[in-house]
Amino acid sequence: MIASAICVHSSHHQVAGTRLRGDAGGMKVTLKPQGSAQFLATLPALTGFIAHESLVAVFFSGKRSIGSFRLDLPADDDLVTTREFANLVVDTLCRVPGCTGAVPVIYCDRAVGGNTRLPYSLLWSLLEDCLADSEIEVLDACCVASDGWGSYLDADLPVGGRDLEEIDQNPMRLDAMMAVDREIVDLDAMSELPSSDERLSAETSKALADRLDALPTSLRLHEVLQALDLDLDDLVRRISLGIPPPGPDHVGSVDRLLDFCTVAHLDIVREIFLVGLAFGPEALSLAAQESQHTRVRHTQLASVAYRVENTLTELVLRGIPAAPPDRERMRSAVQVLQRCCAAADPTVRADLTAMIAWLWWAIGISSVAERLLAQVLEHDPDHGLAGVFADLCLGYAAPAWFVEPNPDAESIA
Repeated sequence: MIASAICVHSSHHQVAGTRLRGDAGGMKVTLKPQGSAQFLATLPALTGFIAHESLVAVFFSGKRSIGSFRLDLPADDDLVTTREFANLVVDTLCRVPGCTGAVPVIYCDRAVGGNTRLPYSLLWSLLEDCLADSEIEVLDACCVASDGWGSYLDADLPVGGRDLEEIDQNPMRLDAMMAVDREIVDLDAMSELPSSDERLSAETSKALADRLDALPTSLRLHEVLQALDLDLDDLVRRISLGIPPPGPDHVGSVDRLLDFCTVAHLDIVREIFLVGLAFGPEALSLAAQESQHTRVRHTQLASVAYRVENTLTELVLRGIPAAPPDRERMRSAVQVLQRCCAAADPTVRADLTAMIAWLWWAIGISSVAERLLAQVLEHDPDHGLAGVFADLCLGYAAPAWFVEPNPDAESIA
């Protein structure tokens, strides 16, 4: 992962100087955007995603950014709904240790038109009031609309706002993308799963059923892993390499898929595997040890919702404070599991989707996790893992590792 850090110097409440540091091709890169347009040009590289109908808040400790988060905009201009949303934004900022300043940015499809007021002025007014009651300084506040952009703090905003080309064609955008050297993703596209391959799905479903039907109805965790010849450490290594299980010619595809589909369908095994994907072999071993005597059956036994006090569940929900998750490995896992979805029957597809949702949540993209979880719960309203994380996402409960001060923090979306 290429770490990025931002240091902001404010002048008249607008971003006047920003330093974005990264590592491109082994060379240290320092960028110093001047003003709001250049700052906005760097945001896709800083956050790692392109936002739509969203509020993105970049938060700072002193002059250094320590992360960002994204929320869907409220659906309408209802005063009560908008005030609740403003309170949520500020409450979230206040929960970040060391946060002293913020730059809220609204991305919307509304037009500025012939107005001198930017869209979502009511939301900004309520945000401004909430922030004024906190100890968080507003370094800038911007809106990027469909036909123009501007700062809510700009007393000289022209009619119709400022030209979007000041952001889109700004050389600083390319410089920032090169500095952090990572893919910029579209949040809407991230929420889509591949269509099902009916032939491969049928073959995989039969192989999985045959495999699980051969098991006794009740075995302890270590007995299940032994009986199925599942080496979770090896699976973590394989998925880390980004090996795409299903091939276009179907030759060998079922064999490559079977282990991943098996893991996805056994809830306790699935959670241990998620811990390993996020935190590595040591955490995987700890999780397996904690659950070694738990009885496992291939019928969604002992849902995570009923094991909240279990150390394994605590690892899944909160992580290990001393060991931040490996986001590159988790992104690789997302790609592999997405391809597995194309070859899974609806039930296993739901299990895989719940895993993908958890990985996005752990990476910090909770809005994508929420959309994926909605798909799972539509298929299975009682899905344990999806139910727990749906509550977390809807309540905007960020993983523990995102509220620790970290100069290399990624964004929460």
